[in-house]
Amino acid sequence: MGKSSEVNVWCRHYDRCLEAAVERGKRFDCGKCRFRHDRGGKREVLDMLPYYLLLAAIFQPEAYRRYWQEKRMEEIEHFIEERRKSFLGGIESCREYPSMRDVQGSPHRARR
Repeated sequence: MGKSSEVNVWCRHYDRCLEAAVERGKRFDCGKCRFRHDRGGKREVLDMLPYYLLLAAIFQPEAYRRYWQEKRMEEIEHFIEERRKSFLGGIESCREYPSMRDVQGSPHRARR
């Protein structure tokens, strides 16, 4: 088996290095490059996301649908987690106050 290469797709030089490697017919690897930890290109890639999604909608409609289904599930899971934290935080703050059973003369006392 071949050795796996280290490639940094977020590097701002990625496209130029890839093009140079293809032109020379060489293997592309960022492992020894001084920019191997560069993440400056990430913003550029994210800025292009709407265009990538448009291409996916046109040429890969099933993949496009799956992307949005997964994205929607992430949003729902995030919403549920935020509500859970909010609810549990409310319960914690209620523990600071005495329960209705502990309050003498409470209107909620059981009648006999």
